[in-house]
Amino acid sequence: MTKKSIFAALLLTVLLYFMQGIVRPNPDYNWDAISYMNLVLKYDGMENDSVRHAETYRLLKEQVPQEHWKKLAETDHWYRLQNYQSSKVGTETLPFYSIKPLYILNCWVFYKLGFNLFDSTWIPNFFAYFFIALAFFVYIDSKKNYLIAFFATLFIMLTPFFLELSILSTPDALGTLIFMVITILYLEKRSIWLILAASVAAILIRPDHLVICGLIFLVKALEEEEVKAKLKTLLIPSVALLLVHFLNYKLNGNPGWKVLFMHSFQGNIHYPISGIENRVWEWSEYWKTMKSHIHSISFLMWILLIPTLLLLPKKIRLKDLFQRRDFLLLLAIVVATLIKFVLFPYTIDRYFAPFYAGAILMLIYGVAEKQKQNSN
Repeated sequence: MTKKSIFAALLLTVLLYFMQGIVRPNPDYNWDAISYMNLVLKYDGMENDSVRHAETYRLLKEQVPQEHWKKLAETDHWYRLQNYQSSKVGTETLPFYSIKPLYILNCWVFYKLGFNLFDSTWIPNFFAYFFIALAFFVYIDSKKNYLIAFFATLFIMLTPFFLELSILSTPDALGTLIFMVITILYLEKRSIWLILAASVAAILIRPDHLVICGLIFLVKALEEEEVKAKLKTLLIPSVALLLVHFLNYKLNGNPGWKVLFMHSFQGNIHYPISGIENRVWEWSEYWKTMKSHIHSISFLMWILLIPTLLLLPKKIRLKDLFQRRDFLLLLAIVVATLIKFVLFPYTIDRYFAPFYAGAILMLIYGVAEKQKQNSN
């Protein structure tokens, strides 16, 4: 990076800091903080579930404003009230969160550094937000120039689906950052073992990253010419990722693979066994939810597809198309997005932030490659 690039990066960081400071955690939307607070205490050696549950809510009441406390604990929201009043109910929901150990470990580190327990659940995302911005800036700067990198990154990071990542107690910011690393490693033809290491980290942050990481290795295998090389590129990483995924589940609460489905997730997590109003989330509700969000997911697909279509030459053979790294990456992102939506039909921006980031990096790579070809 040149001196001008470094100065632009520093200025960008300052601007984003003040812009990001305008946004504050919404207590209704930062509900996950409570479970992660509980698990950080567990990582810190507090093993008794009842004691840990009581301590979590005691610290929550001390560390958040009273109006937030009223929305998170002493509330007319049945599910939240049950979690507050019953340590058994609160403990039953923890396996869904405990299968994200790398995120919890980050929270624990900040807790040990002296941050209060509530802040420790979102501070890692605050820093991840700036690393995401830095990754965008450096990559665009390497392909274009520092001015384009500055304004493009500023625009990207102030969009709602990236801005909210910095203030939520969820693993989505860290997950987005790691997927950006995977995307850049893939586009720039780096070692398969580096991609595998980053993929393992992604799965330990959010287990559902298994799908997109597996698809990355599938499209990477398609690039190989020999059958033996294809199988090696696909099978070894796939087996390793599956092993990591199942060991993570086994060692961290084992909520079962069914929590990947909204139908089972709602029935087993949001309405735990100890709940007074325990019920099963009906399939009709699943289909209704899917239909209500299908327009949003279609819009997302167009966002991902249109830029790539603009990069295609006027005449191209299908065989040539499947040799383009940016097209193969887009294909993996589209398939992963559809799978994620079918399993869990919500279109909350943070769920898809890694895919947004990957699509943007793919577009930057595609533009740079096309300009390189035109100059030749």
